[in-house]
Amino acid sequence: HFEGGACIQYGARVLNEGGYHSLPKLTFPGGMLLGCSAGFLNAVKIKGSHCALKSGIVAAESVYEALTSGENAEEKTVATMGEVDPEEGPKEITEYANAMEKSWVYDELKEVRNCHDAFSKWGVGGGLLYTGIAAHITKGKEPWTLS
Repeated sequence: HFEGGACIQYGARVLNEGGYHSLPKLTFPGGMLLGCSAGFLNAVKIKGSHCALKSGIVAAESVYEALTSGENAEEKTVATMGEVDPEEGPKEITEYANAMEKSWVYDELKEVRNCHDAFSKWGVGGGLLYTGIAAHITKGKEPWTLS
């Protein structure tokens, strides 16, 4: 606190730390879930900006591919026509979800998939021990999934 100062506004951010097991369906007709809204946060490292950026890149590539591929794509692209064909309707670009599953983002989230469950199951001591082993030794390659 500053002497004589008054707080005029408070701010906060909620971390959606569901992780690998809580990822929702990423696409729907006309849209996609990216970054933090999709839950791409490595809660063990408390880092997610790099995952959010990667999901944006993958989404852009998927949308571009969807807009520029298919039958008569060269005549129908937004870049050529300058507008979206209103008769087409919204599309669900499922390639985004497939591409994200193949990206390093899913690998990173899978590495720490059991860490929060370890705290729930074994408390602070057991959770710390398991998380240390999982994050630094097995690196998510353990053949089980805690629930």
